[in-house]
Amino acid sequence: MIERSDRNQIRQHMNRAPIVVIAYNRLHHLKKTIYSLQNNTLANESDMFVFIDGPKPGDEEAVLAVVEFAQSISGFKSVTIKQREENIYPDNIFQSIQEMLDSNEYIIFTEDDNECAPGFLQFMNEGLRIYKDDEKILSISGFKRPLETIPKEDFYAFNRFSPWGFAIWADKFDFSMLDFSMSDYKAHKVKFKEFSLIGKNVIQGTLKGWLNGWDVKITMNMMVDNKYSIYPKKSLVRNFGSDGSGVNSRFKSSKFDIKELWDKSTSFKLHRDYEFNNQIWAEVK
Repeated sequence: MIERSDRNQIRQHMNRAPIVVIAYNRLHHLKKTIYSLQNNTLANESDMFVFIDGPKPGDEEAVLAVVEFAQSISGFKSVTIKQREENIYPDNIFQSIQEMLDSNEYIIFTEDDNECAPGFLQFMNEGLRIYKDDEKILSISGFKRPLETIPKEDFYAFNRFSPWGFAIWADKFDFSMLDFSMSDYKAHKVKFKEFSLIGKNVIQGTLKGWLNGWDVKITMNMMVDNKYSIYPKKSLVRNFGSDGSGVNSRFKSSKFDIKELWDKSTSFKLHRDYEFNNQIWAEVK
């Protein structure tokens, strides 16, 4: 049930962020993502845009099935399907984000392998509103690592970017972040000493171009510029793409499995009096 204060908030702020969903040939994955978004408290107030990459040889039928399902999606304020004629991965991600940010003040983004809790859209929209003018906050994240540390408040600030369900502003998301190079890394090597704990092979692969670690490059920029993402107290997103089906995740992994999503769906208490969560950082290390 939506409380009276939440109804007033909805009346005061009707411009919900458009939802951008990236898809290709994984019908089962896309269905799970869409169904979870349909169950969100703000689904019927939100415009959805589904960007489907063009098929590679042999994937035509699988992509067609995704297109046909996308055309049947309902439960949102509107649904727009945009199908690429050719396969442009990974540019389908970046071109879709760029296209949407060219015509919108902010967006909510997810790929086709994220299950979203009913409060995901609420948390994203609240974060976009509250931190709009805060230059230190680059994005709002829906995913929280499976950590033992549970912050006391509904959120925490952390200098990592998570691509698994996030919200961004057009005037903050600079695509030059994706040009981060090996020379940039070496110039800030001391700053990145602890960051290398995520795995030197990930950093090397990203900077040398054989791994599409766009989230890694954005994180590096955040560390240089001392910027943060706002994360939920408990995860509002469960990523199920590490099942061997993804382009970047050919091997199965349970490292980031979330057993239970946060059941809170309204009245998130977010504010601008925050500081870097050292307890989270200690556990991440």
